[in-house]
Amino acid sequence: MKAASIIFVFIPFFATSPSEAQQTELHSNFEIGTYCSESEPDTLPVGQDCGTFYQFTGRVSWPPLTSVGPIRISVHTIDTSFTPFPLYVELRNAALPNCTTLTAGKVALVANSVSQCGGVRETIGPIDPATFVGVHLGQEYIVQLVFLRDKDSLWGSVGIASIDVTHDTTTSVAAGTWGLVKALYRDTTR
Repeated sequence: MKAASIIFVFIPFFATSPSEAQQTELHSNFEIGTYCSESEPDTLPVGQDCGTFYQFTGRVSWPPLTSVGPIRISVHTIDTSFTPFPLYVELRNAALPNCTTLTAGKVALVANSVSQCGGVRETIGPIDPATFVGVHLGQEYIVQLVFLRDKDSLWGSVGIASIDVTHDTTTSVAAGTWGLVKALYRDTTR
C-alpha cells in the first residue's frame, strides 16, 4: 500500500515536462534551436572586448508566450558603420501555434542603438498585450524581430546580443496604506 502511494505522488511530477509548460517571459541570447528565423545569423565584427552581436535578414521569432498582463521589452543592440537601418521589435497574436516568421506584427520598439563598444540596452514598457494586439490574459502572443538588409551593399539593421520580455510589475496594483484600505472597506459596508 505504501508503494502505491509513492508511485501516485511521483506520477504528476513526471507527467508534465518543461517543454509543455506555458512560457510567460522570454530571455534569449540567440542560442541555436531556441528561435526560428528567415536567415542564418551573421556575427558582427565589433571588436574582441565589445561582446557578441548578431545580425539576421528578415524576421526572427520565438515560440508563443502566454499573456499575464503588461510587459517590458528590452534589447541589447549595437550600431556600426555598416548597420544603418533600425531593428524592429513586433508583437502579434499567436494565430499560428508554433514558432513561425510568416506573419507581420505590430511594431512595439524601433531600436536604433549607438556606436559604442558593448552596445546599449533599449527598453520599452509597460505594454499591455490586450490593448496593443488584442491578446487578453491567458491567451498567447508572439514576439518577433524584423531585420532589414540592402541586397546590394549588404548593410543591414543594427546588431543584437539579447532580448528580454518580462512582466511589468509597476502597473499591477497601486500602493496604499492599511488605514486607507480599512476606510474604503468601512465606506462600502454602510
